[in-house]
Amino acid sequence: MNALHQAGIPARVSNTAGTFVCNHIMYGVLHYAAQKGNVKAGFMHIPYLPSQVVNKPDQPSMAVETVRATLETIVHVLAHGESYEAQNITYTTPHE
Repeated sequence: MNALHQAGIPARVSNTAGTFVCNHIMYGVLHYAAQKGNVKAGFMHIPYLPSQVVNKPDQPSMAVETVRATLETIVHVLAHGESYEAQNITYTTPHE
């Protein structure tokens, strides 16, 4: 989470994956990871694109460039550990 915030990406921890399908996927992946041992697993909701919420003013959205930067940051942190410096990644567009 620190690397995302350092990169200016809005993110927060949630203790729920949502309802039905998302929950099923998350707990299925966590169960699989637990059986395999020493496997990291998690779940990330990606907000709508801004163009998808034009008529939904109360829904969060995120530019596709920010979604890409978020995924890149997460992969780098997983590959390099918590000490990874987020500012070493170059982003084309900051979040909206």
